[in-house]
Amino acid sequence: MSKKKQRQDNFIKRQRIVIAFCAAFILLCLAGMIYLACFQQKKYSGSTDIYPVYSREQFDTLPPEMRENCVVESFVNPPRGIIFDDSNMPLVSNVRVYPIGVDGMSYNKNYRYFNENEPYLDTLIYDLAVSFYNQFSDRYPEYSVDDYRAKFTRALKDQRYVTIFSEEQVIRENKMVLAKDLAFIKSLPLFSRTIDTAAAVRARYGFSPQQMEAKKLKKLYFADILNEGSSELLVRVHPYGKLAQRILGNMSKGNGIDGNPEFNKVLTGIPGQKKRLYINGISIPLESENPPVNGGAVYTTISTEIQKIVHKELLEKALETKPKWACAVVMETATGDIKAMSNFTRFVDGDDTVYLETRNNAMVAESAEPGSTFKLASLLAYLEQLHGDTTRKYVRGDYTFHVGKRSYSYKDSHSRGLIRDVSVREIIKHSSNIGVALMMRDAFPSYADYARKLDSMFVTIGFSAQIGKLEPVNMHPNTRNFTEQYGYYFGAGFCMQPLQTLVYYNAVANGGKMMQPRFVRSTTLGKETVEYPTVVLKERIASPQTIQIAQEFLRAVVMEKGGTAYSCHDENLPMAGKTGTRDIYDQTLGRYDYSRNAISFCGYFPADNPKYTCIVYLFDVKKRYGSGEAARLFSNIAHQIVYPAKEIDRSEKHLVARRPVRWQTLKAAVQHWKAGIMPDEQADYCITSREDEALFTSYTVSVKDSVPNVIGLSAADAIAEVRKYGHRAQISGKGNVTSQSYSKESNTVTLTLSP
Repeated sequence: MSKKKQRQDNFIKRQRIVIAFCAAFILLCLAGMIYLACFQQKKYSGSTDIYPVYSREQFDTLPPEMRENCVVESFVNPPRGIIFDDSNMPLVSNVRVYPIGVDGMSYNKNYRYFNENEPYLDTLIYDLAVSFYNQFSDRYPEYSVDDYRAKFTRALKDQRYVTIFSEEQVIRENKMVLAKDLAFIKSLPLFSRTIDTAAAVRARYGFSPQQMEAKKLKKLYFADILNEGSSELLVRVHPYGKLAQRILGNMSKGNGIDGNPEFNKVLTGIPGQKKRLYINGISIPLESENPPVNGGAVYTTISTEIQKIVHKELLEKALETKPKWACAVVMETATGDIKAMSNFTRFVDGDDTVYLETRNNAMVAESAEPGSTFKLASLLAYLEQLHGDTTRKYVRGDYTFHVGKRSYSYKDSHSRGLIRDVSVREIIKHSSNIGVALMMRDAFPSYADYARKLDSMFVTIGFSAQIGKLEPVNMHPNTRNFTEQYGYYFGAGFCMQPLQTLVYYNAVANGGKMMQPRFVRSTTLGKETVEYPTVVLKERIASPQTIQIAQEFLRAVVMEKGGTAYSCHDENLPMAGKTGTRDIYDQTLGRYDYSRNAISFCGYFPADNPKYTCIVYLFDVKKRYGSGEAARLFSNIAHQIVYPAKEIDRSEKHLVARRPVRWQTLKAAVQHWKAGIMPDEQADYCITSREDEALFTSYTVSVKDSVPNVIGLSAADAIAEVRKYGHRAQISGKGNVTSQSYSKESNTVTLTLSP
């Protein structure tokens, strides 16, 4: 037999042997699978008939010998959902924070690098302490370099687990450790699991080429000693800071939208459940796992742009007039949608006065005497009772009421004596208490009839408002006390929430239709969407004739000379409404403090075609501040809502959008100024055309490797775009996005903003 033939035969024999072994192995595997499926299925099913079931907390406390042959259940809480504004931009979202610990017990694996020359370890500890101090001194001023050095010494030399920043610390708004901080920590020596390859850096810690050779080290690779938390720790954040903070609410405090029981169910999501079988030294996931359903979305009616305006203007007026508390609310006239709500309460911080959004003054936290804004309610009752008759004349100024055998003398503020033959229009325009009281006593000889008329128009009843209940007004409907009756006619001696006043003013602006305040449009949880349609509280609170007359009189208050808000009139933006002023009742003294005022204005704009209704209320200001201050605040808010947004420049001929602007915002500006040409088709954003400044072109956010380019967008727009592609967003600075970077490891887009 030739050698070639012999080699071929040997190869075939070996090939057959290999095939036989493979076939035998496959048969054994199949037999094992059949055995497991037929005879051991129950053993590996995690059946509670065989194995005890422990929670994760119970399992962690078991001795090692009991951590076998058992099932461990753990519940997984999903990330909390997001609250959006009326343009589906995030108002409340989540950011992951990281508690930081150093596992000194794992460090013993690294000890051989340093135990021969401890001064190098001291140098490393000092450098780490300095790096941590420089990175975190703004958030942790209580920690010095020596404090960090002591922590690292205890961890690395004593080989203990040491907490640098605890969970309780990092969840606080001013102490959050974010993804960018974690990336910084992981770039440091030791925490990066190596040391910078630069020769000088390595030599500083005893790892020069010569030292590496002497220690017989070919490379530096340290064990992982950084603990960044065992589970994802999310913190609620407001991308716009304190904007609308109180109405958006707080889950832990159970207030606002975030803490409302109905919406909390949506935002919480549905917890999941994981089961694992621990057997034969391994952990096997079981099929009974139920994945969590992430927290849903709540879509509000809040307009971020209008909210910015209201927040800024109210805060500036509060800092000027120093009220005890203040609030401002803007409602969309046709729908009842709340577009903005700001609430400020005064706090004294040393020599400074600060205003914080800690209480919902407009709805549930405060009720106060409405003052002369309530004269609209009396006017409506009067007109309904007399079928729109406005021909009767009354007096204003000084007057004495004769009731039975008693006489009551009163006078209007700024009275110049008795003025006769005053029309109803002039009484409202000049806000005469005397005139309104005479009107009511003329139309309603029985005070009880007056009270019933107010109830029939839904002015004084209570109602629900999605995130809170407005209680009925605490007027005494059957009082026979003339002093009480007199005050009730013009808003004194009883309390109501500012939002209640806004609701019936909005009804007048809306042609008589009273809308329920709406804060939330819809919610989505998983595949289920719940819509919250607009709700009509009363189809018509008064006759069309009454509503038309009331609208004319409210317009006169602002737009005609002699009106209490005439100083704010603007022919380009006609407004309508009513001023209000009340003395402050001092509970301690048991009487009114005539040196202090509550000032307010409630109205709507534009007067001829109302789009928005607004109330501003400032409680407990010095006497020198009259209701004119509230009217000016209202006017400032109205003008900024109607006039173009700040990101749009207005030249003599054109509107110029030099950076991407939301389509809806730009369209409103173009319609108002009647300048500029919009694109034929609606897009998310628009920008001025390079070819013609009179033209606007659609702007599309470009995307590369699933990361959107959001440079030029506002913070809210940028966050929304980033989240659309499943990434987290991290913001630094204020204004618009000027640069961005993406970390694939943390799935975070870091956005740098500047004005």
